[in-house]
Amino acid sequence: MGTGLIAVNANAGVVFDLRFSGAQPVGSGGAGDGLHSLGAVPGTYHLDLWARVSGTNGTTTDEALTNVYTSIASLQTNGGAVTAGSLANAQTTSTFTSSGISGNGGPANLSSDGIGDWGGTSSNLNDTNYLFSRSPNASSGGELGGVVNANSQSVDANTWEFKIATYDIVVSAVGGTGVTGFNVVKPNATFKGTTITAATYLVSKVDNTTLNITSANVGGTYTGSTGVSLVPVPEPTALGLLGVGAVGLISRKRRK
Repeated sequence: MGTGLIAVNANAGVVFDLRFSGAQPVGSGGAGDGLHSLGAVPGTYHLDLWARVSGTNGTTTDEALTNVYTSIASLQTNGGAVTAGSLANAQTTSTFTSSGISGNGGPANLSSDGIGDWGGTSSNLNDTNYLFSRSPNASSGGELGGVVNANSQSVDANTWEFKIATYDIVVSAVGGTGVTGFNVVKPNATFKGTTITAATYLVSKVDNTTLNITSANVGGTYTGSTGVSLVPVPEPTALGLLGVGAVGLISRKRRK
C-alpha cells in the first residue's frame, strides 16, 4: 500500500461540495435539495457538506475517506444579500461520528465580514472549534456487500461522495444587493499538538493509494470545492413591472 502524496487535480483527489438540503424558508426560491444558490429571505437554511473522492481507474470501490477537519467561511460580494446572519448547529453525520473522537466544532469569525462563520482560528489543529468528522472504519465507495448508506453515494464512474456534516445558516436580516456566499476554506492550522510536522487536514484513499491533504499539500482540494450562495430576491413591485412589460410586448406584437 502506497503512502506517498498524490497530486490533486480535476481527475483525481478530493474536493468539497457544500449544498442546500431539505425544506428552506418560504420565498427563498426552492426546496433546496442539491441546489447551490437560493434567494435570501429571513429564516434558517439547511446545508449538507459532502467530500468527493475521485480516482481515474473507472471504479469507485477503492475510493475511501477516513477523517476530515473543516472550516466554513462566508464571503460578502458587492455588500452581500444577507445583512445579519451566521452559521450554526453544525453536526457530523452518523457515518463520520466516532464516539469521543469526532467533534462538531464551534462558531468563529474567519472572514470579518459581519456574517458568522464556523471553524478554528488557531494554528494548532487541536483547536476544538474545527469540526472533525471521522469514520470508525474508513468509509469506502461502492455499495459493498449490498449495503446502501444514505451518507455515501456515487457521482460518476470515478467519483464517490461522502456526507460528512450538516450545518444551518440562520439569516436574521436581508437587504443587500450583492451575494452572500459560504464555502469550505483551508484551515488556519499548520501543526497539531506539539509536533512541527505539517497538519493533516484529511485522510483518504484514491485508487486504493493513500492521499493525505496537509497544510503543505492542499492541491486543488479547496480551490476546486463548491459552496452555496444567497442572492437578492426581486421586490414584488419589480416583478409586477416585469409582468406589465411582458404584457405590453405581447400586445404590441399582436397589433403588428
